Amino acid sequence: MKLTKLAIATVFAASVVPFSSMADNTGTINFEGSVVNTPCNIEQSSLKQTVDFGQLSRKALESGKAAEVDFDIKFTGCDFTTFGTDSEGNPTPATAMDLVFTGQTYADEGNTLLATSTGNTNNLGIMIDGFEFGKPTDVLPRIVNQKGDNTLTFKALAKAVDAAQPVAEGKFSAISNFRITYQ
Repeated sequence: MKLTKLAIATVFAASVVPFSSMADNTGTINFEGSVVNTPCNIEQSSLKQTVDFGQLSRKALESGKAAEVDFDIKFTGCDFTTFGTDSEGNPTPATAMDLVFTGQTYADEGNTLLATSTGNTNNLGIMIDGFEFGKPTDVLPRIVNQKGDNTLTFKALAKAVDAAQPVAEGKFSAISNFRITYQ
């Protein structure tokens, strides 16, 4: 009987503890984005990415070798077959997908290499194979799936800007933006 009274007293004591004394965790989740007139979504991981070259041999760079690293831009939910409409309102396919890479600072006068240090004191530049910074390239022929998901792979190259000059040791970085326009 004493055990039953103890159990009832425990249940009663627990039931009168106010809920406000329980600990709560709270937080905020912000959802953002933008709506654009394009035939595809670009995966978030492709919009802001880091291409890591790791540790590069100064001697290899000075001998004219370039370090290579692949990176991707991933597209989801594509439908290139009904991108626009003609004068009668009928769907028309996309006819071009112009991709342009740009940079903030360049290491050479032709703007073919991104600078990787202030004033390019390290003599190291970054380029994207097959692309000229600031000039659009139609990549629609590289699209495999007119409807569905697609991944475009690119090759970034790190190389000496002036082969007659030494490449300085130390960390380097460069930033390129990209823009895709559809026709």
